[in-house]
Amino acid sequence: ARFSADGRMKQLEYAMRATERGGLVIGLEACDGGVIVASVPSEYTWSPTDDGEFKLASVAPNVLVATAGVAADARHAVGKCRVASVEHWLFYGERPSARVVARALAKHAATYSRSPLSEEEDDSDEYATVRPPGLACLVAGVDDQGQGALYSVNAAGLTTRFRAAAIGNGADRATSHLATLVQDYLPSKKFNHCWDLDKASAIDIALQVLERHIEDIEQLDSEDDSPTKDENSTPLRICIGLLGMPDSISSSLSITDKEKKFSSATFDDGWWSPNSPQASILSQTAVNNLLKDRKRRSIHA
Repeated sequence: ARFSADGRMKQLEYAMRATERGGLVIGLEACDGGVIVASVPSEYTWSPTDDGEFKLASVAPNVLVATAGVAADARHAVGKCRVASVEHWLFYGERPSARVVARALAKHAATYSRSPLSEEEDDSDEYATVRPPGLACLVAGVDDQGQGALYSVNAAGLTTRFRAAAIGNGADRATSHLATLVQDYLPSKKFNHCWDLDKASAIDIALQVLERHIEDIEQLDSEDDSPTKDENSTPLRICIGLLGMPDSISSSLSITDKEKKFSSATFDDGWWSPNSPQASILSQTAVNNLLKDRKRRSIHA
């Protein structure tokens, strides 16, 4: 990527526009952890994988990364995050925080657009110009006290912490809707530590925003009379990740067999501890049960 005569980097602008074509991802900090809700575009709903790893991934026992943009770039970035997480644990003897992973992502975005001219010149200053990553990420983590943290990393490597954020298709409208819904959980605008949103309320808010997004998509589809429109299109698939203490996660929703296996472990090697805050990706069965319960409550309300 090179600067134009007017000081703009067109390739970077194109990369940011590519992230807007990815499925909507919504993240919220909570006083007892955090929540990430991701929508998978309909063309990927046939995938036999049940954990939605190509959209929402665990990079450490206490950190989740959700992506929007080019799928190949997302897989590459998730791999970099996992390597950075293990290196942090081996070097410092502690699990990485969301900030550590977010900074690793930012470094990856900054160096992705330049590569060594050859493998023998990894330490040289001579680089070939390649495209920036067409990827935006939300990084959610939880510390040893159960406090959640949420970071947004864009294609340029800009890292920003948010209480609530959205990336992907319809992110601007979703962010406006989020800003309206979370106002009730700010007892005092003068003090940031008065964040009174728990995981249950965070899930409800995220699903409200996602439902509004799906309604907008359906409305646009109904107005589209083009002959290429797919009449048998599959609805969006939803992935949900929860962060917090193990008891609060398992009591909220049923978790996957893999997570139950790890939760029953009694060892503590500094990387995985059964009593430390964890990040869990819900199985598709658990997500479907949650959506059914939500729909049932709305009918009886």
